[in-house]
Amino acid sequence: MITAADLLDHPRGRRFCFELVNGVQQPDDPDAVASALAAVPLPVLSEDSVVVALESTAESALWWQPPDATDALLSRPELRPALTRIARWAVDSPVVRQLAEPQGGAWTVVFDDDDDQPRRPSTGQALHDWAQQLRDEVAAGSPGVTSGVWWTTPPWPLLQTTRAPFPSAGPLALWAVEDSFGQEHARALSTPIDPAARVFTVDGPDDWAALCRRWPLDVTTTTRRNDWRLATGRQGTWVLPDWSGVAAEYDLVHLTVAGWFRTSGDAVKVDDDRASVVAGWTPDSAYWLTDHELGTGTWAAWSRPGNSGVWRRHD
Repeated sequence: MITAADLLDHPRGRRFCFELVNGVQQPDDPDAVASALAAVPLPVLSEDSVVVALESTAESALWWQPPDATDALLSRPELRPALTRIARWAVDSPVVRQLAEPQGGAWTVVFDDDDDQPRRPSTGQALHDWAQQLRDEVAAGSPGVTSGVWWTTPPWPLLQTTRAPFPSAGPLALWAVEDSFGQEHARALSTPIDPAARVFTVDGPDDWAALCRRWPLDVTTTTRRNDWRLATGRQGTWVLPDWSGVAAEYDLVHLTVAGWFRTSGDAVKVDDDRASVVAGWTPDSAYWLTDHELGTGTWAAWSRPGNSGVWRRHD
C-alpha cells in the first residue's frame, strides 16, 4: 500500500503525480505551475495512463547528474498543496492500488530478439566475481570528477523477476526501467516462485539501510561518489550492500513498488557517517541471489513499435 505522503515526500512520487496529469504545461514561475496543477481535471485513471506515467517517472531517474528541471520544480514548497490534491486522487485510484500491490506470478524479461533461452552462469560465481571486481575498483580509486557505474542492483546475470499488475501491459520490467535503452522487442517467461525462499523485502529506506549496515561495501573511492553526490546533493561516505554476503542468508531480495517510491531519488541514511542509494532498480524487482530455475514454459514475445506507448504481447 502507498499513501499520499509516500508520493509527496520523495522525488519519484512527486514525479509520478506530475506524469499522471502530463497535459499540464510548465511555465517558468512556480506559482503559475501550482495554479495549473490545482486546476487540472482529475479523471478516472486507466491502466494505460498509469503505465505511461510510471515509465516516464522511472526514466527521470538520472543517477549521474543533478535532478532535472521538472524534479527540481516539483520539490518547491509552493507546489505542495497542488501536488497533495493529485497524490490523494492517485492513491484513491483502484488502478494505482493495483500497481502498488501487484498480484499473480513472476516473469523474467529479456530485451533482445534471440529465439534461444539465455544462458546464465552460476549465481555464486557471478556474485564472487562482482564482489572481487568491486573491491579492485575500490582499491584503485577514481581520480578526478568522473562518471561510471552508478546502479546498486545485484549484478547481471542474476535472475530478475517482476510481476504484471496489468496483464495486458506485461511485466513491470518491460516498462518501468530506470535509464532504459529504448528497446522495442522483448520476451517474457513465467518463472516459478519458491514459497520456501528466504526473502529480504525492501519496502522503504529503513530496510535498505539495514541491508547496508549488515553487509556494507564502502564505495566512496569509486566514481559512485561523484554520481551520487550530483543526484542527491549529499557529500560523504557511500556504501552499497555486498550481495555476495547477503546471499549467505537470503535467496531473494525484493524491492516493492512502494519501496521504490519511498527510496529511489533520495540519499538513504545508513548511520551518522554513511549513506546509500537505491539506483537502477525497476519497481517490484526480485533478484535471486542463489541459483533458481527459469521455468520450462514458452517465452512470450512483446513489442512496442517506435519505443512509445504501452507494450503489447503478440504470439
